Amino acid sequence: MHTADGYIKATSSKRMRCAFKINEVTYTFTGDLAWGVENCSCTKATLTYTSLDQLSATMRFEAHLGGNSLELNLDNGPFILGVLSHPIYPFTNTVGSGDWRQNMVPIEAPAGVESASAARNS
Repeated sequence: MHTADGYIKATSSKRMRCAFKINEVTYTFTGDLAWGVENCSCTKATLTYTSLDQLSATMRFEAHLGGNSLELNLDNGPFILGVLSHPIYPFTNTVGSGDWRQNMVPIEAPAGVESASAARNS
């Protein structure tokens, strides 16, 4: 198993963007949730995967959110764990689907979100 640090940013109550840097390439997973969840952002998130081949195409996922934690389990095996910036109550389970994209642009966290690597180096 391999891991990569990154972040999760809610772009709306039903959409989130997860970004991780692996071998100087930014892997971004943009997902749509079946049920809206407010404040679904994590300044520190970890992607666990077996092969880079898993980080492509469209994938369905299950999301478990509550307290300070967020967990996304993708149908093809990878999972993402994060520490929520703001606690969520009650605990919520939802499903959704999203798309992986890769690019050579350096990973930059959105304004107000510290990347996991920057946090680790401070």
